[in-house]
Amino acid sequence: NTLVSISYEWTDGTHWRSQATGFLYGRLLNASRAQYDVYLVTSQHCFQLDDGFMYPSVLVSMNPRNENQSAVIAELPLLEQGVPLWTAIPGVDIAVLRIGLRELTSHNLDYVFFQSDVHPMKVQQIFDLGCIEGEPLFILGFEAGVPELRRNHPIRRSGSVARIRDLYE
Repeated sequence: NTLVSISYEWTDGTHWRSQATGFLYGRLLNASRAQYDVYLVTSQHCFQLDDGFMYPSVLVSMNPRNENQSAVIAELPLLEQGVPLWTAIPGVDIAVLRIGLRELTSHNLDYVFFQSDVHPMKVQQIFDLGCIEGEPLFILGFEAGVPELRRNHPIRRSGSVARIRDLYE
């Protein structure tokens, strides 16, 4: 449950369609207290179009802990007085939005996040595992345009590593 389904508007006031995927990432703040800042990570074009238009907010859908309950949809503001609340690196299609854990826990959501001190791999670790071009991989996400379901269920696609040798050089 690190994945989050993202949309921009209700289709009829009560229903919506998934239009993008994001994931939760936690940056370690205090190791002795296991304290993290948690971010929603997605493509920058999910927050800002090529023409410069910035969405004022997004709708995110996540599953509650109780499997008998429907997914919870929350609106996250992206702008405050016209200023983005998110950050991006120029020329890279990635954006991050800090989200509050209190918000997630108050809705009793079933969430986990990638932890900055546990999950990322260093280049040497990737090399040592023997990851080469053509290596199979899986991609998880929510298919764009699919109507909401009672619970979030990402789809899995398969692919392969297209290019990695530049990383090793």
